[in-house]
Amino acid sequence: MMALLLVCVVFQADYPWLAWPRAFAEAGAIGAIADWYAVVALFRHPFGLPIPHTAIIEQNQHRIAESLGSFVEENFLLLVAGFVLIDLATSIESFSRREIERRSFWKAMVGYAD
Repeated sequence: MMALLLVCVVFQADYPWLAWPRAFAEAGAIGAIADWYAVVALFRHPFGLPIPHTAIIEQNQHRIAESLGSFVEENFLLLVAGFVLIDLATSIESFSRREIERRSFWKAMVGYAD
């Protein structure tokens, strides 16, 4: 993006149509810088300056880990356990039904053989 911006700035006087790509390149460059700053500010102080509301993850690492752990436990692990119980119940029901049908079949066969 920065290379495109540089090319557009250098050659825009000769090629006026480069105004459009230059505008897009400027927007992309500003967005990239803003994204970089936002990510850096989450993890540490940018440029080593103690700017307020930066290094948020570093300061709250224990609290974030506890919250994430309880979220996963409550919303995923218990849900998975519920599915396992449902599958187990379904399997038991299916086995019982097949067993009853099998016994009924043989009783009927033996009854007809008599």
